Amino acid sequence: MHFRSLNCSREEGGPKGIIEAMAAGVPVVSTRVGMAPDIIVHGRTGWLADSDDAASLARWVSAIEPQSEECAAVVAAARESIMACEWAKVARQHYDQVYKPLLSTVRP
Repeated sequence: MHFRSLNCSREEGGPKGIIEAMAAGVPVVSTRVGMAPDIIVHGRTGWLADSDDAASLARWVSAIEPQSEECAAVVAAARESIMACEWAKVARQHYDQVYKPLLSTVRP
C-alpha cells in the first residue's frame, strides 16, 4: 500500500497533519491554508493547490508515483525541512535568540 497525505481544507490554523506526514515520510498534497505554504515548497517538499481548485488537488494526488525517484526526493526533502521544527531545536533556538541575550543583561 502506498500512502499519500491530502489536506483539502478551505481554512485551517495548522494543519498539524501535514507536519506529521512530512516527518513520517508520507508525500503531502495540501491546499494553501494555514501554515501549509510556509512549510511546503511546491514540487520540492510537497504539492500545493488553491483551496477552491479541486482539479489541481486531484491532479497532484494522482501524479504522485510513490516508487519514483522524484517522489523519494520530495519525501526526503520534506522530512529534512520539517525536522527543523522539532521541539528541541525550536526550544534551543528560542532560548538562544530570546532568553540568553536577556539573561546576559541581568545583574546579580
